[in-house]
Amino acid sequence: MRRQTVTFTASVIPLSGTGTPTGTVTFLDGSTAIGSSALNGSGVATFNYSGLSVGTHSITSKYSGDSNYNGSTSAVLSQVLGRK
Repeated sequence: MRRQTVTFTASVIPLSGTGTPTGTVTFLDGSTAIGSSALNGSGVATFNYSGLSVGTHSITSKYSGDSNYNGSTSAVLSQVLGRK
């Protein structure tokens, strides 16, 4: 069976202050890290993954923080993969 590739994107937007956050975002399926990506110059991290099985997955993104911004974790996204 061919695995589906899913693209996850996280935007880190400061609540106050100026500048663009730097650092990395780790993407998790439940409590298991499935990969990470550095933020680009716009504060966006993108990660392509083809290791999810058919079913529902609880995906979160965790920002590491940097010298100007605290780290944070997103709300849960339910990602559903069906058979192709």
